[in-house]
Amino acid sequence: MTNIRQVSERNLDAFRRLYNRLTGRDESPNVVRGWYDIHPKLLVGAFADGELVGFALGIYDHEGVHLKGIGVREEHRREGIGSALLSRVEEAAGERDADRISLGSAGGYVDKFYLANGYQPESVLLRFDADDAPESPESFEYDILRERVEDGVTKWYVGVEFHDHDFLQEVREAFDDQEAIY
Repeated sequence: MTNIRQVSERNLDAFRRLYNRLTGRDESPNVVRGWYDIHPKLLVGAFADGELVGFALGIYDHEGVHLKGIGVREEHRREGIGSALLSRVEEAAGERDADRISLGSAGGYVDKFYLANGYQPESVLLRFDADDAPESPESFEYDILRERVEDGVTKWYVGVEFHDHDFLQEVREAFDDQEAIY
């Protein structure tokens, strides 16, 4: 049986290793410790026989909670663990009266996972090097909901009505950003 619970301080290193492995990142112990110190209820783990087999990570931001990732070890996928982890993050967000959870999807099966869990895309995220960003969002035929610059990257959010792979491809081609995501 799999137990879904808040990650404890003693599980932080296992959390970090699994997070890095499944996201392809290389977060330091200090970064993970910082997440834990600020957002402890949003570091959630799935434990099978005492071993960490899945994680969810959220952080509080100005809009509510931003879900930084969910991952489940390959041999434990398709058991409902990801949905249970997401549900636990939603509960923690609700405890702090955060009525919004934002996330970026990697496409493919990840889109299907979020759609199956009741999430609908509100925008397509485009990223440009700050020096290569188009001059003005108004010059495009798409509804640019907001623009943000973070760490030398200009981000535009193109409004969408629903999940549509063809529309996503159209936006990718129009802006020459094949890595644009919902």
